[in-house]
Amino acid sequence: MTDDERTIIQQILLQWKADGVQNPIIPAYQDEDGDGVPDFYGLDAADAVILVSGVTVGDTVAISTGEGIEGGSE
Repeated sequence: MTDDERTIIQQILLQWKADGVQNPIIPAYQDEDGDGVPDFYGLDAADAVILVSGVTVGDTVAISTGEGIEGGSE
C-alpha cells in the first residue's frame, strides 16, 4: 500500500469512528497475510492503519443486502 492509499484509508476509518462506529474496518479485498482469508484494514489504539485478520464480513462497517450495488443505479 502506498502512503497516499494509507492516508485515504485512515481518513475514511477516522470519519467512521467519529460517526460512532466502534471498531471501523474496511476490506482489503485480498489475502494480505497469506492465511487464505481476505483481510481488512482497521485502526490501532493510536489511530494508525493496521492489517486486521480473521474478521468475518458480518463484522465490517457495511453488509451487502444482496440486491446489487448499494447506492448504485440499475
